[in-house]
Amino acid sequence: MTDEKRQQLALMRYGIIAPVVCYTLPEGTSNHSYFEQAAKTPYTDPDGKVRYFSVKTVERWYYFYRTAGFNGLLKQPRDDSGKSRKIDADIYEQIKFLKEKYPRIPSTEILRQLISAGTVKAGELSLSTVNRCVNRIVEQQKLPVGTDMRR
Repeated sequence: MTDEKRQQLALMRYGIIAPVVCYTLPEGTSNHSYFEQAAKTPYTDPDGKVRYFSVKTVERWYYFYRTAGFNGLLKQPRDDSGKSRKIDADIYEQIKFLKEKYPRIPSTEILRQLISAGTVKAGELSLSTVNRCVNRIVEQQKLPVGTDMRR
């Protein structure tokens, strides 16, 4: 998500909680009743989609704003973005070694060798996960991709 989109999303969130933050609620309206009213209202997000938010979500935004200001409303990027949860550094190095030593080896054979070596148990690692890792290695290392051998 780009910084501009994160800013737009935070502005939309602020627009929803602004009456509570600026103390402009109608007299006799509590914060919770406003949050309930806001949950029933449709909002257009920065992508142009009409969305509804739960009472807890709107209330959470309010408390995020109170504790961290506008930065509390910014959507935080994931800490594990771009990293595999199933493939640790050891498995990654083994896959990388196999792919560099045998450039034309398919992902199915790499998975089979990892299982036979005892590195992973059968069913613990999916073929698509290994394939994603192999594709990332090929992209990073600029390894030669097998040429098409069809007629």
